[in-house]
Amino acid sequence: MRWLSSINSGWLLLLVFSFAIGAAVLAALMIRRLNIDKAAPVAAAYMTALGSLFAIFTGFLINSEYGTLRETQRLVGSEVAAASQLAFNTQGLSAPQVELVIDDLDAYLRRVDESEWRVLGAGGGTEVSAFNELKQLQGRVRQVGLQPETPTLAADAMQQAVDQLAAIRRQRVAISAESLPLALFGISALAGIALIFNAMVVALRSGHKYSLIAWGIVAVVALDLVAILSIGAPFRGAFQADRVPIRDLVTELEAGRYQSWVDDPRPQRTCTNRQDATQRPEDCLFIGNGESITLGVLAWLGDDSGGLGQDSLDGVNLAIDYLDGQFDQVPGDLLGHRVSLSVDNEGCSA
Repeated sequence: MRWLSSINSGWLLLLVFSFAIGAAVLAALMIRRLNIDKAAPVAAAYMTALGSLFAIFTGFLINSEYGTLRETQRLVGSEVAAASQLAFNTQGLSAPQVELVIDDLDAYLRRVDESEWRVLGAGGGTEVSAFNELKQLQGRVRQVGLQPETPTLAADAMQQAVDQLAAIRRQRVAISAESLPLALFGISALAGIALIFNAMVVALRSGHKYSLIAWGIVAVVALDLVAILSIGAPFRGAFQADRVPIRDLVTELEAGRYQSWVDDPRPQRTCTNRQDATQRPEDCLFIGNGESITLGVLAWLGDDSGGLGQDSLDGVNLAIDYLDGQFDQVPGDLLGHRVSLSVDNEGCSA
């Protein structure tokens, strides 16, 4: 049934309607060889029973398959919510840590959208690359959470979010393994064919003015079967769960919405003279006469750094020394102001 439920909705409608009309025409040809006067009362008596049987089975299937489709869409929403929560809870981390977590999360969501969805639609079980991306993300979250500078609250929240992502993915995989019940669909189709046959008998016996009722029954049978097949495959059918929320979140992640140091996309303005300072003071940094300009330096300065951080700090000091155009071990001035450093040992937290 997988190939049938994955057909385009237009072709599916054409196929099922052709089948229903063909069944009606075949029934009409067969009926002409029967004694219609004797067959019509029997057909009329069975119409109610067959109609009820068809309605019960198709109603059950439509309700069941639509419920599966809604559940899949709910899982997509829950997955996006968990991913957003994970990204949001990186706010208390250092910039390198945030970037690592965001990059891994972005890679996982992209893999879900671009390849895993297709594999789930084919009923092929899990997609290896998506599993590996999720495994990488889980490891990254645990690694970052164990860093001494990571706030406990942020570490716990990130771990909870990534665990929720893993649980939701497992539910998606489980749903993809389900398929339309062949036996129930077969009984529904047979009941529909029998209903069409009886409707044609009654219509031919009662006259052409009742033929519209028979063709209406043909249309109802066809539409019900199309509805079942259309919603019976949430990852590949004519009506499948929407992946737009996943793609929207990927766009937000890649735009740096969860990275506080990423500049606002609005045009940046500079403050270069007194007129700018007067008209746009919010864009200016005011430094009084005689005040120094303080630059911050983060470097790995521990005993186990191997001198890497000290080399970086020495480079900054050389740059300040050369502000006056020469290396004379005398710090130069920047725009008429002395330059001082505020140095902090970041302990190789990245």
